[in-house]
Amino acid sequence: MKLAVGQFDVKIGEVDTNLASVARLAGKAADAGADLLVLPELCTAGYAFTDTAEMAPYAEVATATELGRALTGWAELAAKHGMHIVGGYPEAADGAFYNSAALFGPSGLVGNFRKIHLFYNEKDLFQPGDLGFPVFDLPFGRVGLMVCYDIWFPESSRSLVLGGAELICTSGNFVTAFRRRLYDERGFTQADVAAMGIAAQNQVYVALSNRIGEERDLGFTGASMVAGWDGFAVSGPAAGDEEALLVVEIELAEATRKRQRNPRNHVVEDRRPEMYRTEPA
Repeated sequence: MKLAVGQFDVKIGEVDTNLASVARLAGKAADAGADLLVLPELCTAGYAFTDTAEMAPYAEVATATELGRALTGWAELAAKHGMHIVGGYPEAADGAFYNSAALFGPSGLVGNFRKIHLFYNEKDLFQPGDLGFPVFDLPFGRVGLMVCYDIWFPESSRSLVLGGAELICTSGNFVTAFRRRLYDERGFTQADVAAMGIAAQNQVYVALSNRIGEERDLGFTGASMVAGWDGFAVSGPAAGDEEALLVVEIELAEATRKRQRNPRNHVVEDRRPEMYRTEPA
């Protein structure tokens, strides 16, 4: 398959502007023959909303029978280009809001994920996700989703791998705050290193899409990348401050094969859950 990872400067409250950016990236991805385009977290309408009242007009429904404004645009792009698209948006469902990621294919909505681990002021806007870590069977392989802060919890990626994921798509809004250092000498961020660690520990591909730019009092680090099943980057990192599209050809089945590390070790079968602590001391 060909995997595309996009990053751009999301504009808060500007749905049409953000949709135009997605359309531009989707067009470039299609021209490159991409099967799947991964987009950042909350990239339909922005991130740093003051409260739920300000965010509510931009929250969207994502069901088999109803889609919000921006998600309708994503569905149309997926159908137009014959590709899959995944990215983050604020979801309105059952009287609550979720920080979610929707997955579209050429025929429409494939699935939805709600961010499990909420970061900082997100706790004032969203409910924690309640859909677990689903894995979706796509024509080119098995794909799992995470959103930003979920990447810091090893249980997130291991849950997806136990569910059969060969590729983990992570939509991010990784911020410049709370960091001692933003980039290493190669341009990788903490999130990139975490993605490569996940890939190495699980023998799984990881696509990390992170936005760029500034929004109110927040800055975002960009540096989107793709980690191969062995933990090394196969594309990226992108620049920290420029719109970018990474396109790389990968074979997802290779991730499953490589979990048999040698004739006597398998990264999943060698687990010993009975020995793992699940609660802090």
